[in-house]
Amino acid sequence: MFTPQHLARYGIVYYIDNKPHFIHRTFAEYYVADFLTDKLSMETTPEQELLDFLLFILLKEKYQVIRSFLDGFLKKDKLSDGILEQCGKRICELWKDSVDGGTRHKLLGNTGQTILHQAAQEGHTHIIRYLLDSLKAGQDLKTMHDLFLTKDEMGQTAWHLSAVNGHLKTSEELWDWAKEAKVNLKDDLLLAKDKNDQTACHLAAGIKCPGLIKKLLMWVEAELSQQELKNLLLAKDKEGQTIWHLAAWENYSHVFQTLMEWAEKANLNQQEFKAVLLEKDDRGRTPWHSGTLNNHPEVYEWVTKMIKNPQEQKELLKELFLDKDKDEQTIWHLAAQSIYPDVFKKLLDVADKELSKEELRLLLLTKDMAGKTAWHLSAENGTAESLNTLWEWAKKVHINENELKNNWLLSQDSRGTAWHLAARRGHVTVLKKLWDWAREMKLNLKEDLLLVRDVSGRTAGHLAVEMGNTGTFEEIFDWVKEAKLNFEVDLLLAKDRNGQTPLELLNECPFISQDKKAEVCQRWNHYLPDA
Repeated sequence: MFTPQHLARYGIVYYIDNKPHFIHRTFAEYYVADFLTDKLSMETTPEQELLDFLLFILLKEKYQVIRSFLDGFLKKDKLSDGILEQCGKRICELWKDSVDGGTRHKLLGNTGQTILHQAAQEGHTHIIRYLLDSLKAGQDLKTMHDLFLTKDEMGQTAWHLSAVNGHLKTSEELWDWAKEAKVNLKDDLLLAKDKNDQTACHLAAGIKCPGLIKKLLMWVEAELSQQELKNLLLAKDKEGQTIWHLAAWENYSHVFQTLMEWAEKANLNQQEFKAVLLEKDDRGRTPWHSGTLNNHPEVYEWVTKMIKNPQEQKELLKELFLDKDKDEQTIWHLAAQSIYPDVFKKLLDVADKELSKEELRLLLLTKDMAGKTAWHLSAENGTAESLNTLWEWAKKVHINENELKNNWLLSQDSRGTAWHLAARRGHVTVLKKLWDWAREMKLNLKEDLLLVRDVSGRTAGHLAVEMGNTGTFEEIFDWVKEAKLNFEVDLLLAKDRNGQTPLELLNECPFISQDKKAEVCQRWNHYLPDA
């Protein structure tokens, strides 16, 4: 027998008061899984407590690591038919005892997920095979059927969860389960929708795993008619998105290629292809809009692959460029909101080939429902690189100085100019660029930037302090000096329409601690004439 000292030397356990403790929880989880599979392998008639404990482990979310080890052990340890029969009968007993005994919670979690949901979600193919073989041995087809079709709170079966998590092998195992349980493969698998009206095909469209979408195509082709396949390709979820919108968001080439194969098998003609690309979701956005928001403007290449006629390609691309969503935003507005700064360059490279300079000029100056151009949104989101790209392209398409001043630098949306928007969000780099361009355009730096007020009568200084961006406010100090303004009158003590100064807004700001406020006030007082 090993002494405590010997065991400790292996680095697995340590001792406190002669009591062993694993140095990491994972070791304990491994041995729990090992214990369970050993007991099941050796027992001829496993005790009910052992089976209930196993099912408890298979259900509870916090035991995911144990399930991972179990899945590995079950791959190499084949259980006897007698053990599987006992396991299957116990699962059936617990499932049927949902009303009288109140024990169904042993197979059903808080969110409505079953032991099968957990295994499908985590990709534990061998656990699914163990459950299926147990129920087959227990000879209860109804429980097999019910367990497979049980939906969680999101209206998803284990089949949906396997698809959304990209588990090919698990999906194949579930397909076999469905056939064994005599589940309707078409209505209960391929066309079954969750609460968001998404099928497994919709969920798999945004998954990187190339094999899964291909496998789904094979099953779809075998089970659905041509019209049913076409309906699936055009079906919308609760947000009005088709499978094409979801695929565009990630833009995996293998998904698009598979969708093209589906479309050919569904016999979609050129007009139907065009309708697919122009289809709008509930926000009025096409698949290209979805792709652009997630830094995939190259989704435009779908047009060239789906529409063969060059003139029709050009017309469709122009329509997509000029199209507006329900907020009156074009693809440029969406690019401005993207967290990826190079999205503008990608779009403009395409637009340069497909649009005339006049069309591009109008697009760059287009305002949305709130009066914002892509320029305003870039400033608000702090994407200085996007602003720089827009500025260079404005020159290229000959937007004149008056238009730049009136539509970009001086134009106010419902929340102010680009200068206000950047100050409110604390985007100092954007403010510096705007300042440099204002000088280049020979604007009145005092009246057009530093002292310009939004609809609430607030300057950029007010807005920066209101949001706790005191560092941004202090950056403005140097520009105040350059414009020869009075610090006290024009900045620190300037009043908005409610009679509030930046100093008063600082004291009310919920984003700054009292100590920080005292420190900032002391620093700012040095800028006052009598300090």
